[in-house]
Amino acid sequence: MIFSKLATIMEEKGIKPYPLSRESKLSRTFIDSLMSNDFERLSSKSLNTLCHYLGITSLNDLLIFEPVEIYINNKKEGHIELEKIVYELRSKGNIDFDFSLYVNDLNIDKPKIELLIEIEKIKYYVDVTYKLIQEEDKFHDSVLLGFEVIFNDLSFSENIPVNSLKHLKGWIFHFFASYIGKTFDTYPIFARYPNELENDDKYQVQSNISISEELKKISEKQDAYFELLIRYLDSKK
Repeated sequence: MIFSKLATIMEEKGIKPYPLSRESKLSRTFIDSLMSNDFERLSSKSLNTLCHYLGITSLNDLLIFEPVEIYINNKKEGHIELEKIVYELRSKGNIDFDFSLYVNDLNIDKPKIELLIEIEKIKYYVDVTYKLIQEEDKFHDSVLLGFEVIFNDLSFSENIPVNSLKHLKGWIFHFFASYIGKTFDTYPIFARYPNELENDDKYQVQSNISISEELKKISEKQDAYFELLIRYLDSKK
């Protein structure tokens, strides 16, 4: 899998998405896709412009390759890239998604999915399920719904690179959160993972997707505000 380091580079340089887009003439869609590592195709022209703007002399400084592939078992078609399935859920929603093709023991307490994690050509067949849990939200005097992710085999955790692990956890969260939302008509907002995937700082990942979405909304509002401000100042020149 290929990952972008743009978010880290921008943080180190103190660059925000909107100024980068405005000054480089690159689209926000292109920039956001690199920052969130949610891209399928990249324009060589846009990459060239970005590298020139940021002073990047090698694509190795912008993109990372990790020899990892992650698949989910489809009962009809066999193994399909988990990323594609999660992308489908994100773009189309879970209403018409057929979870029965991927989830064994549908509608019971611990539904299971079967993953194939391939790391440097070594294959790990892993069953993943969850257990619903609740935690008190002391700040809002309420109860938060989440789930504990359970793996039948964690031997892959010793060899999986950092970025691939973060994406694996994010994809699992989104898949199960979508399934729980459709099945129980309520959405979990956090997930807990085994210690092997949590304790080391390099494996920390933001599992509460709702928070990241809220931060993105705030960023977009700030960008819109600055754009209006710049237009106003330009009109006064």
